Amino acid sequence: MSEANPNGNAAPCKTPVVWILAGVLFLLATGMRVWLILTPNVGYKWDQILFAIWSRNLYRDGFHSFFETSTTCDYPPLMLLILWAIAPLASLVDPTLHHELVWRMFVRIPASLADVAVVALLFVEGKRIFGPRKALAAAALYYLNPLTLYNSAYWGQVDAIHSALLLASLVLLNRRQSCSSGALAGLALAQKLQSISILPLILLETYRLGGWRKLGWFLVGGVVSFGVVCAPFALSGVLDDVISRGYLGAVGRYQDLSRNAYNFWYALGIPSIGDTTVPPFIARIIAQGAEQFQDHGSWLFLFRWRALGLVLYGLCVALVLSVYSLRPGLISRFGAAGMLALTFFLFPTEMHERYVFPALAFLPLWAVTGSWKERVFFLLNMILLLNISAVLPAGDMSRHLAVALLLLYVGVTIWCAYSSTFGEAEERDSNLHPMNPETANPETSVGANWPFQWLRRLTHVAFILVAVSFGSFAIAYWISPETRDPENTMYLTSLDPLEAKQGWGALTKDRSVGGGMIYLGGEYFMRGLGTHAPSKLVYDVPVGYDWFEATVGVNQGADELGSVIASVEVDGKIVFTSPTLVAAGKPRFVRVPISGAKTLVLEGSPTEDSAYGDHFDWALARFVRSADLSP
Repeated sequence: MSEANPNGNAAPCKTPVVWILAGVLFLLATGMRVWLILTPNVGYKWDQILFAIWSRNLYRDGFHSFFETSTTCDYPPLMLLILWAIAPLASLVDPTLHHELVWRMFVRIPASLADVAVVALLFVEGKRIFGPRKALAAAALYYLNPLTLYNSAYWGQVDAIHSALLLASLVLLNRRQSCSSGALAGLALAQKLQSISILPLILLETYRLGGWRKLGWFLVGGVVSFGVVCAPFALSGVLDDVISRGYLGAVGRYQDLSRNAYNFWYALGIPSIGDTTVPPFIARIIAQGAEQFQDHGSWLFLFRWRALGLVLYGLCVALVLSVYSLRPGLISRFGAAGMLALTFFLFPTEMHERYVFPALAFLPLWAVTGSWKERVFFLLNMILLLNISAVLPAGDMSRHLAVALLLLYVGVTIWCAYSSTFGEAEERDSNLHPMNPETANPETSVGANWPFQWLRRLTHVAFILVAVSFGSFAIAYWISPETRDPENTMYLTSLDPLEAKQGWGALTKDRSVGGGMIYLGGEYFMRGLGTHAPSKLVYDVPVGYDWFEATVGVNQGADELGSVIASVEVDGKIVFTSPTLVAAGKPRFVRVPISGAKTLVLEGSPTEDSAYGDHFDWALARFVRSADLSP
């Protein structure tokens, strides 16, 4: 076959060569995945070991005994069923159930198979919409993407599974198969809670395209599939544990503003702050000039970091859906789904670096419809790859990357030699496959568009309300009095230490070392020093002061595992040693004489459980004259 070129001459069809090259690249990508899975000791060891332990114990002990003995498992039911299902296969290779590397290999297989499922879905749906060439390009954008290889076969994470299920749900929605679409959405939610990020779009589109009847069938499908997955756990009597750990306990498990996700909170420079603590600008309004205040009694405590993140996330979701509603359709639907996944990654607290993964499954079908979209897609991938590689460096798969690069170089060279050019003639751009009348014509809506109309109006109202709220906070903050130092008192935050050494981060003034408020024993403190054990702070004692005072404890915004022993040394003599301080315990008040002393040393030592999470504070650390001694 041949096609006419712009000059009217017949040009040879390059389709066979394109398909051959595509086949080579897809075999290369598949081979890389298989090679990585079979290579021992690559990837994120601790995640793989954890999945392997769960898989082995589920197979050996059964669901009931597993939940009686396991305290770390916090995944929803479908993920547990997947780990249980691969165990018999792993046991064929390792009948003794003791070879860790065998199990680490098998737990990476489901996510890699999910990658293949995403590729198949992208190609099948892309062919229906565009035709085979762009469908192949969309599939390649996913399967040849370093991020998908990195996350599934190398790291050993499972985000590809719910991404494949969500993509399948959207593909079935395009075909007006609401019940099946709901069933797959229910499975996605049963595999990982993060699936909820795409559901607003799917629910709205199900109603728009099919009305209440189709929305009802969607919900029926979702409830049935979720119930089927939960049935084995209900029969084993552990469904309450599964729901509690996989869903109810998922929010608040880590409590960081960002857990290695380079998002909005990293942009503000405060990713390590506890998301249940009060923001400083709210604290100043509450304090009204006081040095400290209790963690209760004011309605302003509703505006903690987590709540502010959820408000911001909700507004951005409404904005994405509002923009989509201006011109809904097949291609826009995939773009909106990708943007919702990105929104979920950017604004709520407690995000991990991998939670953006579903965007990689949705955006390829959007990206192949325009050159600028492809550039955006590549830029997004570059940023996200740098994010994920910051947690898991690529050094362990350096040989794999070298072989892939060489093969890619050889393939491109052969292709360019065959075509006699390093460029390519511009092809006719067609957004929709002309041979498919269903996708070539604009979509018709069975349901009404009133949800979108009201959504746009509510979005405008919401942004006005948020603007007024933040404006009110700014005015209240501006007129609230600043914290003033009492007479005959010198806070250590006004001095520079002679020496400041600590195990993590740098000494901070008037905030915790993680960046949040100083928060001890249910009280917030406006002044003090934030540090991390092991810590040693050395100060000159100013002339004329008689006492050193402070309240010392592990910051409640830090990890619950933190534990520290604090001590005070005056002129080489230890005058105070605390018991073991923990975040959930009471802080200790320190008052030691310093009259005539030269040097004050504040130390914090980690306990036997290591220095993990040992953020601790010297709240209201100050030198005091006797005439102004606190009662």
